[in-house]
Amino acid sequence: VVMPEGGRSGWYVDWASNTRGGFRPLWETFHVDQLVRWVDANFNTDARPAGRAIAGLSMGGFGALSYAGRNPSVFGTVASFSGGTDIDATHDGNPSTPGNKDAAQIVDEALVLAGAAIVDQGFLWDPLLHYRLPGTTREQRLTQVFGPRSTWPSFNPQDLAENGGYAPFSGRLALYTGRDDSDFEIGRWNTALHDTLVAEGVAHRWCNLRGNHDWRYWRVHLEHFMTTLAGNPA
Repeated sequence: VVMPEGGRSGWYVDWASNTRGGFRPLWETFHVDQLVRWVDANFNTDARPAGRAIAGLSMGGFGALSYAGRNPSVFGTVASFSGGTDIDATHDGNPSTPGNKDAAQIVDEALVLAGAAIVDQGFLWDPLLHYRLPGTTREQRLTQVFGPRSTWPSFNPQDLAENGGYAPFSGRLALYTGRDDSDFEIGRWNTALHDTLVAEGVAHRWCNLRGNHDWRYWRVHLEHFMTTLAGNPA
């Protein structure tokens, strides 16, 4: 089991522009190209896609789905636990809904607070704000990380699903979310991805269980995934 750093708000992409500190995080290059190759070179692994599963929760769920959909020759199984499924998703328009925000606003607020900072033993390592973004507006900050909106469908899970990106994972994909996962409307957005996968004929495990955006449920969901799909490679 490999659990690499992903940044406090790194979003699992190669950033399109620099942070205030003058560097550009390349998370996808690090994880998919460099780290996988290093693990295979140093451990007794099954280097086939069938021997690799990728999974994540919340922002990490977005990363797992995005990496898998873009790299079916690397990963053979994927799971998301209360994951971000659509960075371009809108809210439901109901002011009484908890966390009533669109996905881009949620992503941007995380970038404002943490940017590319990493976590070191529980503390946010960002002493001089070097890891934050210099953009002054939400659209500028999102563009600095993800690039122009016209490019988002190439890595956004909902678009990847609509464009057949998960066909190679039919029978090897799992979505877990809580029925009470109203935080950021995660439950609704996961349901939309589930519906798209059904429409595309992608067989997948859909676990819309009791629970919220909380480790009490993620632990259970992870154990279930590890003893079912991940524990039975194709």
